[in-house]
Amino acid sequence: MSDNRNWLRLPGEDFPRDWYGTAGMESDIGVGGRFIEEVVGLDKDQWSVLAITLLPATRRSDEDGVLVYALRKSDIPQTEGVHPNDALKAFAREHGGVPVTKFRVSAIDIRDVLHEAKTAIIQLRPSGIRGVELHITGESETSPFG
Repeated sequence: MSDNRNWLRLPGEDFPRDWYGTAGMESDIGVGGRFIEEVVGLDKDQWSVLAITLLPATRRSDEDGVLVYALRKSDIPQTEGVHPNDALKAFAREHGGVPVTKFRVSAIDIRDVLHEAKTAIIQLRPSGIRGVELHITGESETSPFG
């Protein structure tokens, strides 16, 4: 993008990394039986969460981090009979993106977020082979503990 907006990038797009990836979850995202909007303190009638970044504790950080990117619903014009997702996509095409507010959520263990999901998957690949399709030709089970 050539303008001065602060864009939310997928991991690996904002700076070089050894590994890049994607993730998927099945279920509404929440913590302790509460929707993520409630955890952040947002009214679900006024806000819609469009992205979440989970930052697990690592050697550099001893605390998990959660970033929530939410759209104020009033920022996107709605038309009677048009699904909100279709209105959002049309707005993004016309304006080059969708405006979101980033919320840093403290005191959340990302395992609590993942625990709410029916299923969750995180896949990482070496950044040097971005875009290469992988064809599984064999399968094996192994354990690092012998």
